[in-house]
Amino acid sequence: MNNEKAKALISGWSWTFAKTMPQCPHWYVVRSPENEEAFIEFVEYIRIHGVEEQFGQSTYLYLYLGEYKYWTMGNPVPETTIINRALAKRTHEEEMSAQDTSCETKGVGLRLRIKSE
Repeated sequence: MNNEKAKALISGWSWTFAKTMPQCPHWYVVRSPENEEAFIEFVEYIRIHGVEEQFGQSTYLYLYLGEYKYWTMGNPVPETTIINRALAKRTHEEEMSAQDTSCETKGVGLRLRIKSE
């Protein structure tokens, strides 16, 4: 898969705004029998092509695709039930607000557990 195929894969999904976290505006889609195959494929694409970024004291993995960034909560693929997305470009004020630890403690982003080899 490439970025264009990934965009096409998720183009028909209905994203729900996360109303409980207005301080960290983002949307999510829930895994369902209707989107199961595409959902798994996109989660795997995020895991392979995402980039690590520091957010507060933690490192997260995000896939930048078009105007959005996408992430999961870090569970193994069979247990992953949510894909999140947020606008990739924000004003400085929005970015600083998103660095608030209240976003981090509520689980925005994928917390990576990096294993040493």
